[in-house]
Amino acid sequence: MAWLKLVAEGGSPMISWPKKLVPGALVVIFNCAFRLRSDYAQKMLKRIPQRRYGELSDLDGPLLLLASDSSAYMTGAIIAVDGGHLASVL
Repeated sequence: MAWLKLVAEGGSPMISWPKKLVPGALVVIFNCAFRLRSDYAQKMLKRIPQRRYGELSDLDGPLLLLASDSSAYMTGAIIAVDGGHLASVL
């Protein structure tokens, strides 16, 4: 995140609009074993305000925003797509 701030403040003329998407716990093949362990899965779900794991499709809207001209004036933005997990621990 420090790199993103540096670039956003003009540290690199090669990258014009640095932005970052921060996904939370998603349902993907790599974490199947974790999610099958009900004790771990339940602890994790209790920390997510929406009480569900994210789907890859939950990233579609934010990714389209960041890849489009609609975000041309956004610089140094960090978008958390995590079911409210980051906001709940602050």
